[in-house]
Amino acid sequence: MPPVLNSPGGLPDSSATAIAEIQSGLLADPFFAGHTFDAGQQSAYAAALDDDATRVGGGDFVHFGNAGQAIQASAIKVFLDGRGW
Repeated sequence: MPPVLNSPGGLPDSSATAIAEIQSGLLADPFFAGHTFDAGQQSAYAAALDDDATRVGGGDFVHFGNAGQAIQASAIKVFLDGRGW
């Protein structure tokens, strides 16, 4: 699953930048072709999770709460169903 770095209460900019650079490098490896979200799927996934309501409250806006886990599970199901798994 791609990290979602744009939650309003989420990671500091420096951490988000570092994670995005690592992710970009990994996804450039041909091994991941067809094994992860394409750019459109990743964009839709990130947009769906771009809300603090999808995170655990109380100051921890990094980890998914129930709403975020439901979005993540749905995205995984759609991805796997699309491959006939």
